[in-house]
Amino acid sequence: MVKENGPPQLSSDNFRTLMNIVYLEGAINGLKKAKEAHKGTDAYYKYDVTIFREQKRLTDVTGNIAPNDLLQRMLNAL
Repeated sequence: MVKENGPPQLSSDNFRTLMNIVYLEGAINGLKKAKEAHKGTDAYYKYDVTIFREQKRLTDVTGNIAPNDLLQRMLNAL
């Protein structure tokens, strides 16, 4: 999309939402990697609640909308 149309023009609220999504996706990915590093130990399951909480925050931010649909809504909100 960026190669075709250049960087997206978003309102400040939509840009903040996009950055929150990027942060939460990264945090969830990092937590999952940390969890896998403890596979076979008692510490393996201690990440589950935190991962769930971050996934819920992501769902709250995105409204559980598919990524392409969410981006289109953000772009059309201008």
